[in-house]
Amino acid sequence: KYVTWTQREQVGMGSYADVYFWNGEIVKNITQTTNVSENYPNISGNNVVWLSYLGNSEEIFLWDGTTVQQVSSNIEEIENLNIFGDYITWSGRKNNSFVENVFLWDRINKSIVQVTNNTFDFNISKISISGKNLVWSGGTSSPESYQEIYTWQNGTIQQLTNNSQADMNPCISGSEIVWQGYDGSDYEIFFWNGSKVIQLTNNSRDDKNPQIHGKSIFWQGHDGQDYEIYYYDKYAIYQITDNNYDDTF
Repeated sequence: KYVTWTQREQVGMGSYADVYFWNGEIVKNITQTTNVSENYPNISGNNVVWLSYLGNSEEIFLWDGTTVQQVSSNIEEIENLNIFGDYITWSGRKNNSFVENVFLWDRINKSIVQVTNNTFDFNISKISISGKNLVWSGGTSSPESYQEIYTWQNGTIQQLTNNSQADMNPCISGSEIVWQGYDGSDYEIFFWNGSKVIQLTNNSRDDKNPQIHGKSIFWQGHDGQDYEIYYYDKYAIYQITDNNYDDTF
């Protein structure tokens, strides 16, 4: 029932964005700054994270329902900010490095773990988190279409794909993962069940933007006219919508 968003406020001759939180009954401005904008809020329970400029750099801040605390320091070009319970993840460049890496912050221990140790130009396009388990898509910046899927579970990185096509938009629930992958003609949906990769769709039209929660997997699939919503329950695929308009979530 909790929601977070940014809202711009007029301050003098300028305007700045604050982060707002709704608990189902009351709207609260949780940043209330007057000379800086907060951006890209994300929420898990009543924990809210966002990016805010501190001096010349943009850093991560957390509101735990009571107080605001700074999470990151000296991390440049922060992207892919996400939160799940007591864990926050993002990608960025540390200590003036030109190399992008994945980071994880533990709210209980208040410690940052550098998950990856990239030593070359590596583009990370999306991170999904479930507990301490992570999944992301990434690859060298040239060509950007050659992205692969990586997961970090129990302190170990595992590469789930290895091909010359684009694999992207991963999502994780527990230890299971879904993503969309290009098969040479269109995008299909793939599923990692913790031990092997299973291709869920195999057609001549694009399937994209998969989401997973527990035993349920959803995605957008083109039916030849527009995008519909499809559902997989680990046994069969069902078409949820059937109309003349693009359906999204």
